[in-house]
Parts: sequence; C-alpha cells; structure tokens
Amino acid sequence: MSKNAFPQRGPKNDNKSPVWELYGNRFFLDQGPLELLSELLLICFSNKRYDGIEFDSIFPKLDKINDIFEITYIPSYRISLKLFALYNHQTGDRIIPFLEDTYNDLINSCASSIESSDYKKDVLVDVFKSVYKGFSGVGVNRDWCAQSFLPISESLISGESIWSNHDSREMAFTCWDDVNKCISHNKRAFYSRGGEVIYLQLLLALNQPKEKIAELFRSEKYKNIHFSDEELSPNKMREKLNYCFSSIYTNKVPEFFNSFVNNLINDCKEIEEATEGNDIYIGFIPTDAWEFGYLFAVELSRLFDSSFDIVDMIRHLENACVLQLIRTLLWGSADYLETNRPYLPVVPSRCNNTNYKLISNESFNYSMRLIKEASLKIAEGKDISNISKYGYKLFQKIGKNIGFIQPPRGGLEHFVLSKDLVVLLVSTTLTPGQTLTFDHFLKEIEVRYGLVIDSDGFNKSNEQYLKNQHIDDRKMIDWIIDILRECDYFVELSDSISLVKNTNISEGKYEK
Repeated sequence: MSKNAFPQRGPKNDNKSPVWELYGNRFFLDQGPLELLSELLLICFSNKRYDGIEFDSIFPKLDKINDIFEITYIPSYRISLKLFALYNHQTGDRIIPFLEDTYNDLINSCASSIESSDYKKDVLVDVFKSVYKGFSGVGVNRDWCAQSFLPISESLISGESIWSNHDSREMAFTCWDDVNKCISHNKRAFYSRGGEVIYLQLLLALNQPKEKIAELFRSEKYKNIHFSDEELSPNKMREKLNYCFSSIYTNKVPEFFNSFVNNLINDCKEIEEATEGNDIYIGFIPTDAWEFGYLFAVELSRLFDSSFDIVDMIRHLENACVLQLIRTLLWGSADYLETNRPYLPVVPSRCNNTNYKLISNESFNYSMRLIKEASLKIAEGKDISNISKYGYKLFQKIGKNIGFIQPPRGGLEHFVLSKDLVVLLVSTTLTPGQTLTFDHFLKEIEVRYGLVIDSDGFNKSNEQYLKNQHIDDRKMIDWIIDILRECDYFVELSDSISLVKNTNISEGKYEK
C-alpha cells in the first residue's frame, strides 16, 4: 500500500488512526452500519470545498487531484427537528427548564400552524411527532440530540451532535447560545469518519485516468468480471453517480415529509443558527485505495439502476457500505503483507454440515489474524492500545451487525449470506434485465469479495490455509439456488446450464 495520502493533509487536531496507511483515517468499531451510510450521505448532500474552492457537484472533476491539500464540508444538524421528534426527559438526565420551555413552545407553535376541521390540532402534532420519531434509526438510549434518523429522506440527514452532561451541570441556561456550549459537533463518537473514507475512495477513483482504469480492470486479475465500456470510463461513471446520488429521494418520499421539516427549521432559525458548526475536515486515505473505490462505484451504479422503495434502497446501501468496509480491511491488509487476498467460504444460515462451517470458521480466523498482523506491523513503534478497534474487532462486529458473520455471539464464527445480501449481490453484479451463467455469477462474487460457495471455492480456501482436504459435493450450492429462485433471479435452461437474471424493475431515470 502507498504511504501517500489523499488529500495530502488530514484533519486538524485529530488523533490519526495508527493504521491509516492501510485503510484510511478512519474506520472505527463504534460506528455501526446505519451511521456509516448516514455519514456518507451527509457528505454527499452538504456543501463541500477542496482547498477553499466550493464543489459544484457531489463528485467533482479534479484536474490536479494529487495536489489537493484538504477537503471540508458543512453539515446540517437539524437540532430543531430532533428537539421536536426525539426530545423527552425520561432518560434519567436532569431536566433543564429552558429546554422544557423551548420544547413546549415548539409543540404549541406547530399546533397553531395546523389548519384542520377534522382532527384536534394536538392530536395531529402527536401524529407528526410519532412519524418522525418512528424513523429514529439508532441511539435510542442516547441523549435526544445524539440520536440518528434512518436517512429515508434528505430532510432526515443530519450531523453528529453530542450532549455534554458534565458541561451542563454548572450552566444556567437562558438562551440557545448557552445550549450550544454543551453540544459538540466534533467528538466523532458515532460518525467516526468511516463514511468519509468511503466518500474519498469514490472521489479518488472517479478522478483516475481512463487508461489506468482500463489497464487494471482488463488485466488477468479481474478477468472474471464483466465491465461495460461505460463502466470503464471514470467521466461517465462520475456523471452517473452524481445523478444517482442527487436523485436518490426523487418521487420516493411524500412531499409533506420534507415540507414539514423545512417549515419547522425555518421557524426555528434561532435554534439552527445558534447550533451551527464549523467546516468539518474530511479524513484521508492511501492513494492505492482508488482500486477499492472504483469497484464500489461500479457496484453502486448497477444498484441504482434497480427500482427499490426508499427503505429497501437504504438497507441495500447500508449493506453495500459494510461490504466495502470489509473488502478494504481484508484487501488492504493482504496487499500490505504481500499475500493473497483471502477466500471467504459462505454457508447457509441454517447449515447442518459442521465440516463446511469449520472451513468457513478457519477463513474467519485467518481474516482476523491477517488484519491484526498487518495492523501491528504498520503501527510498529506507535500506540497500539486500541488498534483492534480500527481493524480486526471492527471486522468481527460490523460483519455480525449485518448477519454476514454468524453467530451473533459465541464461537465457531463463519460467513453467511442472507436473502438481503443475495439481492444486493445480484443487483450489484447485473443491471435489470441482464443475465449471467450461474457459474459466472459465482466467479464474479469470488473476484469482487472473495466469497466462495461451491466445492471448487471451498477447495481453494482449504489450499490457501494449507488444509489437506478435498470437497466434492454438487448439492452444497442448493441453498443459494433456493434463495435465487425465491427472489425470481434463477433461470434453469437445462440440467447443465442455469442463468442468474436480474429481474428487478428498472429505475429508468438516468440517460446515458
């Protein structure tokens, strides 16, 4: 891995991950799947600058990408929406009269602005509160301002705001400027830069020379992956992803949903202005990470071609970000140690074959050792007390978060594909209407993620881990065929030839 960073300088006064040269600064244990995606979307929908120059798109064209010094963005925090939907004083925290009064005033103001002859206004306000509170994604046990919404709408995308109970104990609150002194936007407790790393991977990849892209992805290394000419054009891919990200919510969310939030925020300008944060410095990644970023860009472009309702799309994007994180950890470690990228043998969630689970478990243990060894080697001479939180423990935890690693607790951990993950793999391998032979589909996911499912794949895994065992079981793939059939993705032409077909409905919006 290269020791060169993109951009050249990391954030000011930030404790850099000791393994940034492997994965970037930084993936972190406490950032779960939802906030990994939320942070990525927050950057996409925020105003951004590179070296003081404002971006004109989500992923801009950067002519001198190697000379860029720093990248910043200005997130919205939507404190008034969180106060309206998430505030309550039943968490054990002390009651602050100023917040209580502001909250009650906000509720009364919302009620007075509603015009209805069919329902009582206070009932409608409670309905609205329940609607937005229902999209509280994670952090229900945190203070109201530190919770995150499920990003099913642009109006629900907000930056991290952490309440300081320690600072608030001595405060006599009389205005929102006082409140703001107890709210931190830069602690990075849950928005820990993982979304920034993925954004930078995409930005760097989409600004590579076309010749460099073609040289890598037409090489022997990627011979089993199909790429269209458009997919090997970074300019066309950048244009497509700019369109897809900017229109992700178009016609997917009821108009009132965003209108209510926008009106609420406009009516609470004192709150929003008092709690505005400064520009946030985006982290940095090793320049070699563009390879991972370009694979992810192609996968996202295919996923966006399929029409999913917004909740399903967010779930698929969440899983896609986690698989990208896992790919970065494993491939970054293997490349640095100059060893082969690991195979990940996958079994069904209800696997009765202990031998197959043991093979998968051996791969899991190897992956943990691989990440740990690379992390310790590159961080030699630095503080390694928390190094597991940036690497192998993160791999274990976040894999379990999406059900890719089972069981959730206990030993014999192994790799599993749920129905949701199979839908994601098909949707990022094929665009709607496209087909591949079943064998080629298995080759694709093997090259892109290291996932192996059939006898040949398990034997490759055994060879990689120097295990003298040969598998010859044609029925071991029946479970993945059953899932593909259930999703209407499997087409059986004959006893010897079967196809995987992406039967998703086409989004049909982006014009090439």
